[in-house]
Amino acid sequence: DPLILHMLVKTKFLDLVRAKFANLILRLIDFMRIDEVYVVDIHAPKILEEIQCKGINIDSMKVLADYIKSLDVKDLAVVAPDKGAVERSKAFAKHFGENVPVEYFEKIRDVKTGEITMTGKLNLKNKDVVVSDDIIATGGTMAKAIKLSKDSGANRVFAVATHALLLQNAKFKIIKAGADEIIGTDSIDNEASKVSLSKAIADYLV
Repeated sequence: DPLILHMLVKTKFLDLVRAKFANLILRLIDFMRIDEVYVVDIHAPKILEEIQCKGINIDSMKVLADYIKSLDVKDLAVVAPDKGAVERSKAFAKHFGENVPVEYFEKIRDVKTGEITMTGKLNLKNKDVVVSDDIIATGGTMAKAIKLSKDSGANRVFAVATHALLLQNAKFKIIKAGADEIIGTDSIDNEASKVSLSKAIADYLV
């Protein structure tokens, strides 16, 4: 049977634990002789190369884009919270048209404290902005990107992620930063679960 899993979390303290846990899951998959593994917007797609069976990464971008289109967005821009998310954001932006701009902020993470510093002023005046990432954990990166977007003149700003964990006080931080709405899929069952993954998953399974 297909196995659908989430690969979650980004915290400095748990880096080693996360790596060991991920390795354990991979070995269990091989041990169980599973034919196919389906994941949804996995954070590190290369990890699928470490298993013996077929690994398929399900893309949630279209269903998320369809929801955002229903919000009657005007003069849209997609913002990646950091340079590492740019390629994903470019692919996401194509669901809204070829001319949707993709911007990003510079992000520096202190390796000792985990503190994130973000800088930059983008051309977002009077634009509706989607800040897009694969995961929202504690919300620090997303909140900073939203505040910088508002400081850059953005109109409405939407925080969008496939996996909206919203750990600790993430929701408070993101809304306080200026987000009009937090949008996630039902990979995580909470108040941000606005978008069903059922169609995206079904398209791969049929």
